[in-house]
Amino acid sequence: MWQRNLALAAVSLSSLMMSSCSSNPAAPTLAERFTSCDVTTNDPQQPIAGCWVGTFDSVEHPADFNKEDPGCGGIGVPAAATFEHNGSSVTGAISAPNSCGFTHFAFEGTLQDGMVSGTLKMGQFRGTAAGSLSGGELELAVSEIVLEPANLFPTFPPIHGGTLHLHR
Repeated sequence: MWQRNLALAAVSLSSLMMSSCSSNPAAPTLAERFTSCDVTTNDPQQPIAGCWVGTFDSVEHPADFNKEDPGCGGIGVPAAATFEHNGSSVTGAISAPNSCGFTHFAFEGTLQDGMVSGTLKMGQFRGTAAGSLSGGELELAVSEIVLEPANLFPTFPPIHGGTLHLHR
């Protein structure tokens, strides 16, 4: 339980820092991107740009890794993402709020021939995501998310990875 609370505190602090330290005060925060996500407004000419909704399947689920907090992790956790696309460059935000810390991560990566890959960042947390885009379906494998530098909190457990199943 303390691990989830620490991760949630880090998420809250990071979200606060991102919204208050933005170099462009008019730019929406990561949290604001999700509250305004409307998949009906996506531009069909942009293959990945816009809002995506779906689920996140954790590689570890409550019965296996966190009996103290059964609301943590799991299969079919609601998820959302927003992306911007310019050439092969893709930026955006990904979140699955009930997945033990996988909340409001910034994404920076590329889209090449239907394959998406990039890095995930939230504060000092780092991970990767890679997968495929096919029509209105986007599937991304998310790595284990670790705190960097690791020596900052050497006993802090990683945020478990999994698979995002998103659609327009």
